[in-house]
Amino acid sequence: MTVYLLLRKCAPKAIIRPAVRACLVLFLSAGCAVSGPGGLAIDGSDALYPPGTIVRPADCRAIDFDQLIAELSAVSIVYVGERHSRAADHDIQLQIARAMHAESRKLCIGLEMVDHTYQKRLDQWSRGRISESRFPGYIHWYANWKYDFALYREIFRFIRQEKIRLVGLNIPPHIPPKIAVGGIDSLRSAELSHLPDAIDMSNEQHRDYVRKIFQHHKEQRGFDSFSHFYAAQCVWEDTMAEAIVQNRGRCPMLVLAGTGHLRHRYGIPARAYNREPAAYRIVLPLPAGRTVSPEIADYIWVTEPQESRHPPMP
Repeated sequence: MTVYLLLRKCAPKAIIRPAVRACLVLFLSAGCAVSGPGGLAIDGSDALYPPGTIVRPADCRAIDFDQLIAELSAVSIVYVGERHSRAADHDIQLQIARAMHAESRKLCIGLEMVDHTYQKRLDQWSRGRISESRFPGYIHWYANWKYDFALYREIFRFIRQEKIRLVGLNIPPHIPPKIAVGGIDSLRSAELSHLPDAIDMSNEQHRDYVRKIFQHHKEQRGFDSFSHFYAAQCVWEDTMAEAIVQNRGRCPMLVLAGTGHLRHRYGIPARAYNREPAAYRIVLPLPAGRTVSPEIADYIWVTEPQESRHPPMP
């Protein structure tokens, strides 16, 4: 595996340009070819799967929730995706979290939504030491994440109620946009300290996927270099992969993250596996009205159709 080995050194200060972070977040949105409105289709199969169906794309077989949980309980890491603004996706995440916790009281949950510098406050939340009214402010939710906290409220309540260990996986949110416009070498030494020890830029499928996003947005100010843009995405995902490996221990971990970081495995899952070959599965909530590749995930939970605001992605 070819990796970019990070040398922590002082570097000139980068100037971040407005709108770059917003366009990086766009990468998280799920996108597929449009299919009929009655269900979700899988390449190579004539079946249409209606909303509410859980399907294994590899064999195009619909399974029930109990079978899903039984299969997820056999692995070390479970990734459940989301389109951040979709309440249905968060409801699915909560259902899976409840069931996995019932199977193993040692479950820990890793979150893309919070960066690792807030770990002490996440620990306080899990132990019931921060009130719900103060918690979003304590982790600067709307400064860093911006999506409505109400979409995640029931997940956080469940975590606190059951005293589940919670892990912030992300890198501080100002760093990827700085890399996207100035490259890794533009970061200051304090910013370099947050980067993972190894950054994998060798996956050509992943590179092609990100390039399609870059081509659509490169006319916006700040997108002068695909190599910088791609480095930002890899740093983002390798940081979360490293945090998973460093924090999981021997406990099963449920990871909640944007679908774009999980689809086809080459975002977070493959990077975590390259660090520690622990068995994992990916569950993606995806809306009906799409056609997807059977390699997109281990399981698809079909949700109600939704008009996409973004161009299709592979």
